[in-house]
Amino acid sequence: MTQTTPYGLVESWLLSYNLWKSRIEALKIQLEDIPNLAQHFDLVAIHGKGRKKDPVLKTVVHRSELENEVFKLERRIRLIDVSLLTLTPEEREFVEIRYFSQLASSLTMDRLHLSKRMYYWRRNKILDKIYQAMGGETCLPDFLDGKETMNNETTGPDLQTCS
Repeated sequence: MTQTTPYGLVESWLLSYNLWKSRIEALKIQLEDIPNLAQHFDLVAIHGKGRKKDPVLKTVVHRSELENEVFKLERRIRLIDVSLLTLTPEEREFVEIRYFSQLASSLTMDRLHLSKRMYYWRRNKILDKIYQAMGGETCLPDFLDGKETMNNETTGPDLQTCS
């Protein structure tokens, strides 16, 4: 049985790449303002005085959530960066124009002088390469956070395959 590439998901990851990079920087700035209270939290928990409304507990939990999000986003960025190393210069240009610059498919076709059929053939080939380089199905836990699904259904004609 052949493994199918979730084209819509891979496209959404590439389109989110720049947003994720910005989000990481914003989270790091927020973390600078939150003191590292883990030592204080451990002491409170040892003495049994930690309460749900305890500001130290809330701060520690919030900091932990932010750090977890930074870790997850940095992992996603690294996976995409490594997968892009497998692309040819022409394929990389396609990704830069279509996904990182977020040009519409029609403008990408015009800029790269591609027919609609050739555009979708190249797109599918590139998305397959990226998905396989990231590890195929093994990369999904790094990207799926309950909001995405594994099917290839998408919400716009821009993400449909061309036959």
